[in-house]
Parts: sequence; structure tokens; C-alpha cells
Amino acid sequence: MKEKHHLLLAEAIAGLNDESVMIVRGSGDGSVNDNSDEVRAYGQAELGNRFIDEGKVAPERVLDNLDVVVVANHREPMGRTVLEAQLSGVLVVVPDQGGSSELVKDQETGRVYRAGDSNHLREVLASIDPASDSASELRARALQQAQDTVTPQSYAEHYLSALGAAL
Repeated sequence: MKEKHHLLLAEAIAGLNDESVMIVRGSGDGSVNDNSDEVRAYGQAELGNRFIDEGKVAPERVLDNLDVVVVANHREPMGRTVLEAQLSGVLVVVPDQGGSSELVKDQETGRVYRAGDSNHLREVLASIDPASDSASELRARALQQAQDTVTPQSYAEHYLSALGAAL
């Protein structure tokens, strides 16, 4: 999970209001780059009960009850998770580098932050805080625009294009 940059996300969330929660779904694979124990320890130390590690969940539950999906890994080659979140009506926040950045137009279909910059990520997350009335218009507009532009057909086209194939 080290390559997923969960520590960056935890650091950003630590500076947000007491209602912001970090939920990690999935689990470490035991590889050299797996720092799930470090993420868990840091998350619990910095966020306390605002850090929730759910481990593996059924695929159909991955996006359940989420306000926002954050992609912290700027080296992610394809944003399948981004497309799935957009199709499901979940707002996405992505870094300005990597495959996910190709799928989101800032303030139109989600939000974009400077890759590797936890302070900027915190600012972006604060701008879409579900508890903030001022952020509700931006959230609603971005969610609607994403729902209007991301269809199962466009999802398949994006995904196959990234794989070098065509429909």
C-alpha cells in the first residue's frame, strides 16, 4: 500500500474538521511495498477513531456510503476506480499526474490537487466538505457533470483505450 500514498491522505485528513473520516478498503498484500501496518499505525495515531480500516470488502460494497473517493497515488496508470466512482455518483479527488488526472476536469467532474502535496490535498478536501453549505453547489455540479459524461459506454472506451484496444 506504500505505492498508494495512504500516508499522504491521512496527513491531509488530519488537518480537516473532526467529522472527516478516512476509510481504507482492501488490504495489504504482504509485498515489499506493502506498508499497511505503518498506514494503520499512522492513521490511528493521527486520526484516532476517524481512521477506519475495513480490510477486504465485497466488490459491490467498495463505494458504499462514501462521500468522496481520493486517489492519492499519482503513478496510477488507469483510473478505473475513478470511473466506477463517477458512475456510482461518488465525487472523486485525484492528483494532477497519472491516469486518474486524465478522467477528471477540476471543478467540473471532480477535483484535482497537486500530486504529493498533502497541504493542497487538504485544501481541496476542505472545499468539498459535505458539511459545508458553500461546497454543496460545487459538489452537486461536479457529480451531475460526471454522471452526464461518464456512461458505461464511455467507461469501456476509456478503459479499453488505456489497454491499447478499441471497441
